[in-house]
Amino acid sequence: MATVVNFHGKNYIEPGAYAVSVYNPTSVANVAEFGNVMIIDTGLSKTADGYEFSGGSGIKGELYQGLKSVYQFDNYEDFLAFVGGGPIGDIAQKLFEPRSGAAGCPKLYYTRAAATTAAKISLTLAAASGDNPAKVLKLVCKNEGITGNGVVSDGTLKLGYAAKIVAGTEDVSKFKLQVF
Repeated sequence: MATVVNFHGKNYIEPGAYAVSVYNPTSVANVAEFGNVMIIDTGLSKTADGYEFSGGSGIKGELYQGLKSVYQFDNYEDFLAFVGGGPIGDIAQKLFEPRSGAAGCPKLYYTRAAATTAAKISLTLAAASGDNPAKVLKLVCKNEGITGNGVVSDGTLKLGYAAKIVAGTEDVSKFKLQVF
């Protein structure tokens, strides 16, 4: 329990023996109102192999356009989770923490100068027959561009999303949706 101590007419609270777990990213927090940085990605997120490290939509995206496709981050960990790594992630790390223990930019704004389309997967559940149209399950992802639409090489999903329907393991009359 905390102890209240009266010192010169003021009450001071001394903490006791207890603990609180608080989320604290490793980036040093900076509360300055200046020094914000914006990265306009004109293709830097793409690797030589054609892979892309990025999230969200481009400035002319299918789901979001204009200012809605400008993303704001105040710590490196959140930005890295958004883009998934790559050269943009390396640049952002130096912007948030230029050297060990030094505070970098307080906010990072990020957008892609690109026209992007949302990742889509369509799975036919039942074929059309007679007057009944085909039954199709459509999945749409908020990640746009190569990141979401996926890259398959040699039958292996290298990047993005994929899905398939497989028979159940215990009851073969039931099915499972596997999303990769």
